[in-house]
Amino acid sequence: MKSNWGKVYAIVNPDFPDDCYVGSTSEEWTNKRLWRHKQRSSHPSYGRLFSTPNFRLIIVEMSYGVTRDELGQRERYYYDKFDANNVNVPWRSPEEKKELSRIYMKNWRLNQKLKGKSPS
Repeated sequence: MKSNWGKVYAIVNPDFPDDCYVGSTSEEWTNKRLWRHKQRSSHPSYGRLFSTPNFRLIIVEMSYGVTRDELGQRERYYYDKFDANNVNVPWRSPEEKKELSRIYMKNWRLNQKLKGKSPS
């Protein structure tokens, strides 16, 4: 039977006190999630944290019966709180998504003009 526990975790290493990676999972065993992170130890968000044996995965919050969206919001809360090094920002609000879309379209139109194409 699958667990409905959602966990938000931080990967830290005292050898790199300014680095922190925040993630979330609904997997029963966080060591499985940690193992997958370690398999991608060249990842720009957290690879350096695994370069010495002092790394730790710390569960910062556990919640029972949360949706993936709620878990993502909690992950974002800790991402902001810990000033994490994640390359990708976890969970974005509808307002943030709208603003990113606006910026993307503005840049796309500018690139089209620079290429000599007329944006539609």
